[in-house]
Amino acid sequence: MGGRTQEALYSEIDLELSWSEAELPQAARTKHVHGLHPYLGKYVPQLVEIFLTRFFRPGQCVYDPFVGSGTTLVEANVFGADGVGCDISAFNCLLSRVKTTPYSLGTLGGGNHFIELCLDEEDMVWVMLHSGSRNIGNRMGTYFIERAKNALKNTKLVDKELAWLSEGTEDFDDYVRGVGWAQDYARLNRELMMASVMDVLRTSWPDLKCDELAVNCHHNYVQREEHYGEKVWLTRKGAVRAGLGDMGIIPGSMGTRSYIVRGKGNAESFHSCSHGAGRKFSRTEAKRRITLEQHAKAMKGIEARLDGGVLDESPAAYKDIDAVMAAQSDLVEVVHTLRQVVCVKG
Repeated sequence: MGGRTQEALYSEIDLELSWSEAELPQAARTKHVHGLHPYLGKYVPQLVEIFLTRFFRPGQCVYDPFVGSGTTLVEANVFGADGVGCDISAFNCLLSRVKTTPYSLGTLGGGNHFIELCLDEEDMVWVMLHSGSRNIGNRMGTYFIERAKNALKNTKLVDKELAWLSEGTEDFDDYVRGVGWAQDYARLNRELMMASVMDVLRTSWPDLKCDELAVNCHHNYVQREEHYGEKVWLTRKGAVRAGLGDMGIIPGSMGTRSYIVRGKGNAESFHSCSHGAGRKFSRTEAKRRITLEQHAKAMKGIEARLDGGVLDESPAAYKDIDAVMAAQSDLVEVVHTLRQVVCVKG
């Protein structure tokens, strides 16, 4: 760096480095993948970018001996440079690999993921989609399940799959960081897809306007909340938050109604409601039971896939959504009832 001091280098950088978190929150100072970054650094990605621009030469390799959560390696990727790093924290190495591995951000995925065009009671058009962290959450979960099993290897458990991480440990703190990052990734993934769908619609209807506030809700996630006077870590599996006034989405299946709901804040359900209808048959059993003819009949009037690759997602594979909604009338109120006209499956 030619013997220049840090102060001299900073004086050449066109960034205002004197600020407070209140004046310039993280969301306003981070960029691209670092919008999901758990580290509250001061323009760290931009500083790394400037450093690479000034000092990197073609053919060189970027090496970070303290990789942390991957900022330098991500920036090296963006810069088109080879990068390698190491860290004493196994979790930091995992997070860095997740950030630098080519993932399909902004894509749908398979299984029960979908993009739908729906009509409500007044024939207003709704765009509804369901997707998640695109395997990143799964990798995080698999990693920490093994960490929990290892931490309790000398503890007699009813079932080894019931191992846990104790709050206050390094693994627990890393898990909270990791799952939060995966949830933010999932949200950004949905936002990018929604923007793409709207762009496509506007090619045919340039004057298309959005009148409704977007409803965006996680499912299968963990969050710190207060219930019955205590701060707890709450896991919602197959469920979404339904606190008082919270907006939510409860899909039926690819051929049945879906619902936009408002939470009633039922304390006994820990302010939660179902995520959807829920499966009636396993995927294997659905493929065995449901024929192509039955699937086509169930999807009549809806533009959708009718091939054997989606038989495990056919309406008959799921529970009756109206019965599910009736069973949770004390948890949510229905704001809109939607019916599909187009259903896209991955």
